[in-house]
This record gives sequence, structure tokens and C-alpha cells, in this order.
Amino acid sequence: DTCRARLALLALVLVLSLLVVSLLGSSAGPGLAIGALLLKAGASWPAAVYLVAAFGLGWPMTRLWRTHPNTPTNTPTDTTGAGAFQPPSDATTESPHAADAIPLQFAVGLACLFSLSHLLGIVGLLNPVTAIGVVLIGVGLALTQASIALRARTPKNLAPPSLLWLLATPAIAVLLVAAAMPPGWLWASEFGGFDALSYHLQLPQEWLALGRIVPVEHNVYSYLPGYIEAAFTHMGAMTLAPADRGLLGSDGWRLLACQGLHAGLTLAAAWLAARAAQRFALNAGTHTTTARWAGAITGCLMLATPWAVVTGSLAYNEAGVNAMLAGVLLVCAQERLSPIARGALVGLLVGVACSFKPTALFFVGLPAGLLLIAARPCSLKALVPTIAAGTLVGLLTLSPWLIRNLLHSGNPVFPFAADLFGNAHWSADQLARYSAAHTFDGSLADRLRTLVWTSPAASPDDPAVVRFRGLANPQWGVLLPMVVIAAGVLLTRWRKARSITILLTLGLFAQLLVWLSLTHLQSRFLLPMLPIAAVLVGLALARLHAQAQTRPDAHAAVALLAGLAVATQSAFLLITYTSQRAGSPGAALAVFPDFFTDRHADTPAQTATGWCNTRSLEQGLVLLVGDSTPLYFGPGVVYHTTYDTSPLGQLMREYPGDPTAWIDQLREQGIGWLLINTSELDRLHASGWY
Repeated sequence: DTCRARLALLALVLVLSLLVVSLLGSSAGPGLAIGALLLKAGASWPAAVYLVAAFGLGWPMTRLWRTHPNTPTNTPTDTTGAGAFQPPSDATTESPHAADAIPLQFAVGLACLFSLSHLLGIVGLLNPVTAIGVVLIGVGLALTQASIALRARTPKNLAPPSLLWLLATPAIAVLLVAAAMPPGWLWASEFGGFDALSYHLQLPQEWLALGRIVPVEHNVYSYLPGYIEAAFTHMGAMTLAPADRGLLGSDGWRLLACQGLHAGLTLAAAWLAARAAQRFALNAGTHTTTARWAGAITGCLMLATPWAVVTGSLAYNEAGVNAMLAGVLLVCAQERLSPIARGALVGLLVGVACSFKPTALFFVGLPAGLLLIAARPCSLKALVPTIAAGTLVGLLTLSPWLIRNLLHSGNPVFPFAADLFGNAHWSADQLARYSAAHTFDGSLADRLRTLVWTSPAASPDDPAVVRFRGLANPQWGVLLPMVVIAAGVLLTRWRKARSITILLTLGLFAQLLVWLSLTHLQSRFLLPMLPIAAVLVGLALARLHAQAQTRPDAHAAVALLAGLAVATQSAFLLITYTSQRAGSPGAALAVFPDFFTDRHADTPAQTATGWCNTRSLEQGLVLLVGDSTPLYFGPGVVYHTTYDTSPLGQLMREYPGDPTAWIDQLREQGIGWLLINTSELDRLHASGWY
């Protein structure tokens, strides 16, 4: 009854929060806002089905770590209220703690389904039949497992959720409302989700039309692993997206489903990180109630930090990386796992994290390696099979992408490691421009200053705008000082948690070094720090909570401190959200993505997008010059990214000073029009990227 009551309260507060957020910056009344939210929620059903299928597909994988029939399971009973205990020394069980079996299954299921979507796509079998079939199998397994649990009355044994989760409801509301906005509408820090319009959503459009997942030479990002894009393609296939318009079919509701899937991964990452914090707290000997406290605070901070919501509500891939990293933390918190099982699971999750974003090899792989090396039993005999299993499974997970790229370009990791494997179809100049755009050429002092203060240079687009690239970006809130204080509290006031604190802190330092040395220092590239940082803060507040149990005044003070920590992050989030679109972020809540194609406008020829979408294709293709976000332009448009070969630029080099030859050659390629974005060309030239 307590569990049901708390769930009902959480649901009620979330619904009220959704209504309030939907009215922010919107002229719509409550009735219209509720109707729009319900319509947009209905549009995300493929995302919900995909996530349920992932959970179901993880069920058979649990056999890899379940207890053997002959394995002793005489775990001692916890009668002291201290929380965690060690299994007997003669036990060889591989089973994780029962309370963590469900989130572990979900993490592994996510890894399996995203891998399967990608694999089916690259072999050309991701069609409506297979896409629906795979999802039906996963949903069927999930329903079967739920039926077994209900017959065993397992839900009655579940612990009620902590009321601290109420603190996360405003952030969840912003996440869901923002994910219901058409792509390109929100988030100035991301230029309206430029990457989603350029490739996260555009590539699934092209792959649906081609009938397979394959690199395309006009979009370099198609050579990345593309697991989130593969999932978007899967959802397009399973919803019978029309071949000519793909995800833009009907009113473009499938684009909202893609954003809904990434928002779902954001929620999943918070849940998995919360479970990891709870298990770390129990391993350190704290009481079960206090451990749940640690988990709830961790999850709330994961959701309330503005960067998580900004990226999580877009069709990006950061939430996939964070979900896999949170899964790694949860696996490494399971002291009952055998070395081989632990290594294999970590290898799978790290491999899939890299398949969302290749830089996860360092951002996720380094913290995972530290946790594996120090896992108990800490001995060479245990370490060798752990590392071997993790390496083997990780390489197998990445192998479909590596083979795909190798066959298409001769470079398995193109556009990286060109000195070793070659440039593929790129010239040396293209490779140099790509490398220059993805590195930071400042001094070490500039890098360090960028991490905690401002960029050494103002924005090239507007010299009056100061750029906050690192942890000083307001979209991090006050996470940095919270983490520093939390690490100090844990190191000085919790001896049993000192080892995990040191490992997690070292993991954060490793991520910072990677960001400083291997990236071009964009603030959101630090997002893989969030699960580890949130766990540290959650553990520190849980420790203070445990120490204040006997003093009501101190107990209330710690509760207030936890509430202020989450509320401060939520305040930064609400300020960020309400500042979008000149204070009108909710103005597009009732609008579906198809609106931005201008296909139904009274005078579509007044806009370039409307003209492209309503003209006759017999007039020839349209070449976008400068523009590399073709999502809303629909079929009949030729484009290329900033770094890829321009058809017009290539002809200018082949026929210098001969515009007539350029025109004739373009017409031979079926191109009848040029659509030139002069402001974007100026920006690209000023940046040295064009």
C-alpha cells in the first residue's frame, strides 16, 4: 500500500508539473496544452515499445550471470540493519543482488537491441517484417516475465520509492515537454539541435530510402557507428514510414518518437545510476533506507542538471553513452559476480557506449577499467579473466561497425587514424580541416582556463558573446562545487566507502584529461562525467544522512541540503528553458514537425523550404550550398556536410573560371537549382571550415 501510494503521489505531481511547464512561454490555455501533450505523448509510442522490447530481450541474457543449480546460496541474513553483507567465502555464485537484477537486465537488453538494430541494418534486413518481429519478440518476453512476477506476487516485495524523487518531477516535466517540441525549435546552445538536423535524424531518412545502413560519402557522420541512428531507422521501419518522406511522413510524428527514445534513455540512465549509488552505499555497510536515499539523490541530480535535459530532449546520442556508463557502474557494484561475468558485461556495455559515440572508448572505458582492476577479489588470478573477457566482448560488439567501414573505405575507424589506415575518399585538405575543427589549438593554460572559466576567445559568430565551454557553463549548474565537496566528505567521513570514492574520483580525473587532450573542448562533451559525479554527491549526502539519524535537527538539515542541491540544479534548468525563443519556448507545443516543411502554407514559395517541398521534381534536384541541415527540405535535395566534397566546389577546381562548365556539369548530375545560404557560407569561411 505504501508503494502504491507513493507511486500515485509521484504520478500526480509529475502530471501537475507537466501542465505547468507546458504553459511556460506559451499563449495556449490549459485545455489546449493538455490536448497537445496527449497528442505528442501518443506520437512517442514507438519509443516506449522499443524500450519495453529492450527490457524483454535482456531476459534471456540473465542466464549468463544466474546462480548455477549446484552453487551454494546460503547468504547470511542481515539482522543488524547495517545493509550489505559479503557472501560466504566458499560461495561461487555469479548472481547479482536480487534487487539489481531488473536494472541490470534492462541495461544489457538496451545494449543487445541497439546492436541488433545496427546489425540488421548493415546487412540490409532492417525492413518492416524484421523490425516488427524483433520488437514483438522483445515485448512478448517482457510480458511473459511480468506475468511470472505477478503470479509469484513479486511486486508486493518491492521497496517503496523514496519521496525524494519528487524533487526530480520539474526536471522530468521539462525533459518530456521539450522532447515534444519539433526538432530545431529549442536549445540555443545546440543551435536548435544542429547535429540532429544534420545527421542524427537525416541519416535514418536516407537509410530508410536506401533500405540498409551504409556509409554515404556526402555525410562523414555516416561512418560513425550510429547506434542511435540505427534505432531511429528501426522505429521508422516498424511504423511503416513511407519511402519518399521517411520519418517526415504524415505530420512528422516519427521525429518526435526519436526524441522520445532519447528522452527515455535519459530517464534510464538516471535510474541505472541511482541503482548503482544504492548498491555502492550498501556495499559500504549503510542501512537500506539510507542507501535508497543515496540512489534517489543521484537520480534526481542526473535529471535536474540542465545539460542532461538539453541533450536528452533532442535526437542526440549522449543519453545512450550515459545509460551504458551507469550500467557499467551497476555491474562493478555487484560483488557477487564472477570475474568473467563482470568483465564480459562491462565489455558489452563499453562496446555499445562506443557505438553510440566513439569517444566513449576513453570517457567510459577508462573509468570502467579502473573499477574492473580494483574489483574484489583483487588478484592477478581474477584480473586476467576479467580483462580478457571484457576485451573480447567489447571487440565483438564493435566488430560490425569496424567491418562495415573497412569494406566501404579501407579504414575501419574512418575518419580517425587516417595516418595508419588511409584517408578513404577524402583529400588531405579535407582531413586537415576535419582535424582542425575537432581539436583545440590553445595552450595548456588556455585549456585549463576553459575547463573552469571561459574560452580564451569570444564566439566567432558574435565577438560580444563570451563562450563557456567547460564546467563553468551555466548548463552544468553548481555540479562542480558539489562534486568537490562530496569527494572531501566521503574521503574524510566514510572509511568503508573510501576505496570506491578514490576509484570514482580517479575516473572523473581520467575523463577530464580526455576532454582536455582529445576533444575540441565543447561543454556537453563532458556529459559522461554526470553519472559518476551524481553518484559521488548521492553517496556523500547519504553519509551525512546516516550520521544525522540520532539528531532530529541534523537530520532535517541534511534533508534540506539534499533538497537545495537538486532544487538549485532545477532552477538553472528552468532558467535555461524559459530563456529559449526569446522567452516563448512553449509556442510550438501544439505544432508537429511537418509544419516546418511549409508544405501546407498558403504561400509556400515565400520560403526556401516550402518551395523545395512543393515544386515539381521534374525541375531537377536542388543543391544546398552552405546549408548542411536538409531534414525539412524533403526529397529532391542534394547536400553535403562542411567537411565532405561539394559538387560545386569540385567543379570549380576542375574548371577554374568557367561558370558555364559548372552549370553544364551540374545539369548532367540532375541538379537544376542552387540554394545558397550566404550567412552560413560566411560563418563557415570565417571558421576556416569551408
